[in-house]
Amino acid sequence: MDFALETDDWKKNAEFLGKGGRREIYIYNGVIVKEIYNHRWNNLNLLDYNNYLILEKVILKSEYKINFIKLYFENNFIISEIVKDFDGKISQNLRDYKGIITSEFWIVLEKILKFLIDNELYFFDLNESNIIVKRISKTEIVPIFFEYKSFNRQYFLQLNLLFKSEKEKKFGEDLIELKLIKVN
Repeated sequence: MDFALETDDWKKNAEFLGKGGRREIYIYNGVIVKEIYNHRWNNLNLLDYNNYLILEKVILKSEYKINFIKLYFENNFIISEIVKDFDGKISQNLRDYKGIITSEFWIVLEKILKFLIDNELYFFDLNESNIIVKRISKTEIVPIFFEYKSFNRQYFLQLNLLFKSEKEKKFGEDLIELKLIKVN
């Protein structure tokens, strides 16, 4: 991907998309740009990128189509594609998605998570904000993973079980039912 932040004041021409605990996310020149604002985490984008490179090699072994957003690392920024639905609209994360979540979506998600677990790849921060729902037709949706900063080979899923929304509760209950997380 050819990309460069042409000037130091690139944010003037960028669209602010959101803010997490450590990074701000923008749309700039047709791509997503993640910038660290909490400088205690200066190497977070590099960690995100290195984890993506590991995942990229492992998912090639999968018999399932696992949808991950490709990342690029440039001057301590993460650059990625903008995920869009079949109709050209920007896809939403699972938390904000207002459409019907089909049983097929959960089946695909379960297969992907089992494949990752079988390959000892664990997402430490797997939650409905870190999964995109991409509409590939009027009736079909697929999950897309895009946060790699907290995946590792040592810990299993750590979900905050104090879910706020009904969709978050359903997401947590589904993962518990699939035995993908343990509840003490």
